[in-house]
Amino acid sequence: MLEVCQHFEEAASRFSPAVLIGAGSGGLVVGLFVWLGGLGLRRILLGFAGGVAGGACGFFVTGGNAIVGLAAAALGAIVAVVFEKIFIVLLAGVVAA
Repeated sequence: MLEVCQHFEEAASRFSPAVLIGAGSGGLVVGLFVWLGGLGLRRILLGFAGGVAGGACGFFVTGGNAIVGLAAAALGAIVAVVFEKIFIVLLAGVVAA
């Protein structure tokens, strides 16, 4: 087991810092979802996740328009809170992927 950890450490030293920061940020976000979901803050968590997903999609689909991105974030948060069960299934699929 120790050899596997050492091999991973050697391999990770060759990665670019952007890859390591991205993987760490992804792990942080997944950990926050699990932690906040376990505390019973499901509606707040779903609203936040829906807002982030909607904002990112709106921003990148329109080519960087911030106003449309903010509108899509608001719409995504509302849809995530209203359709709670469906959004939980979609969120679990994204985290699993």
